[in-house]
Amino acid sequence: MSGDMVEGRIPFECYIDESGDEGTSEASKPLFILAAAVVRKSDEANVRDVIDIVKQRGWIVQGQTPPSDLQFKKLRHKHRVLYADALAKKDFCYITVGILKTHLEENAHSHDPRPLFRYACRLLLERMSWHVYESNGIVRKTFSDRKTFDRQSLQEYISRVMELPGNQIRPVFRPNEIRVRDCGDLLMLRVADACASSAGNALNTDDVGYCEPRYFLSISHRLYRRDGRLEGYILKLFPGRHCMPII
Repeated sequence: MSGDMVEGRIPFECYIDESGDEGTSEASKPLFILAAAVVRKSDEANVRDVIDIVKQRGWIVQGQTPPSDLQFKKLRHKHRVLYADALAKKDFCYITVGILKTHLEENAHSHDPRPLFRYACRLLLERMSWHVYESNGIVRKTFSDRKTFDRQSLQEYISRVMELPGNQIRPVFRPNEIRVRDCGDLLMLRVADACASSAGNALNTDDVGYCEPRYFLSISHRLYRRDGRLEGYILKLFPGRHCMPII
């Protein structure tokens, strides 16, 4: 992305986290979910403030000490509801991609999960780039760190994709500039964690076979829509939808 492409563009930040994993064991959830919280840089402090709001309302006003790290999956139901409702009032864009592993070719990703992760990233970055491009923006992307994160491999893959004929990723970021941070280091990665976990709770069943869509539905109006279209944009499931739409 050249310097003249940056001039006059609105700066955005994109924070990306996941729910589930790429594994094929019986304990692994069928959907691997990748989610992004995309925010104008000028609005980021206000969105980040959701963490203090949740701590204040959920613990401090009760005379309790809040956890130092608000990891969504470790919260009780009432605190998750509070978190989602507070996040719903913030100005950001929510983008979600789900890879349904049970519908992929058998053993296609069991030995090396990196291709599945990279493809999920491609689908997510496509949609993120559409939103930022339509907003006349440029964006910096930050991933939550993971044990198997291979930044160089992902950067090379995205660079190749962006050179393909018919590529759908808009030129709003440099493919070789991927920032990786521990989820606990940046509050906005905790927001991305809440987005990913909310989708995970809505689409993957728990140990007794139930989904919990309430958190996801609370923030669903923040999901990206392209020309008002839902399917394939608001929530991208690959390959195809495996359940009735919940919104």
